[in-house]
Amino acid sequence: MKMMKLTFWFILVSIGVRGTSADIKGDESSECSCGVFPSDSPDPILEQTFQFKVPCSNDGANKCQQICTVLAQAAENKAPDMICDKLKIHVEKLRVTLGMKICDLPWKQIDLNIPSVCCHNGKSIPCNFQE
Repeated sequence: MKMMKLTFWFILVSIGVRGTSADIKGDESSECSCGVFPSDSPDPILEQTFQFKVPCSNDGANKCQQICTVLAQAAENKAPDMICDKLKIHVEKLRVTLGMKICDLPWKQIDLNIPSVCCHNGKSIPCNFQE
């Protein structure tokens, strides 16, 4: 886990994410938010907002997307449990998508292949893919 955190922080530094709002002046910056959404809903199941400021521009959107992608890849093994714990219902083959948001812009979907999630009593279970 410690190595995963170090890798994540290294990536943040390498893509140039700024740590404080003092780095960018005015309304030109925003926090980066990442969300996990059911494929059929505009409302996130899980959402994480970082205090790192990114510019309200294509460059800022690209940096936020990189942050969200790295976070999703780092949490790949724990994400199903986190989703199921949040939902607390029985779910079969839930398709989820990853999204990012900066500034006052709407959520933007990130193309990432995320396996279906199956839950029972708030716990992730293996999905049965028989058709």
